[in-house]
Amino acid sequence: MLKLASVCLVFVVCCAGALRAQSINATVTGLVYDPSKADISGANVTLINAGTNLRYQGMTNETGSYYIANVPAGLYRMEVEKLGFKTVIKPDITLHVQDALELNFEMSLGSVSETITVAAGAPTVQLTTSGISEVVVGTTI
Repeated sequence: MLKLASVCLVFVVCCAGALRAQSINATVTGLVYDPSKADISGANVTLINAGTNLRYQGMTNETGSYYIANVPAGLYRMEVEKLGFKTVIKPDITLHVQDALELNFEMSLGSVSETITVAAGAPTVQLTTSGISEVVVGTTI
């Protein structure tokens, strides 16, 4: 009996590292490309919280993809900027707990002072689950 208990204890200790807590934050990823569908590297991608004005920043890599992690749930706006291209702004992005959204952007050639605001477009894609979720307010928890 003691041998079985010690084997179970060793098993639990060894597997404890594999157990991870669920994150309460969201991630946003996607691609940035020009009108010819060529990747744009080095574009600044900024996610701005509508209520607090906190900014979460990322930058596109050589394949035009970006990744912004550990973003709290809430309402956001995204801005994508690159010298030689018109700035793209997408308002009204709602992030829920554990969301993994994919937002792709097409940037048009233009001067730095020109801005494009995306009012509507393709719906955001939930990459991790097929469930419907809601924003969880801290007072509810």
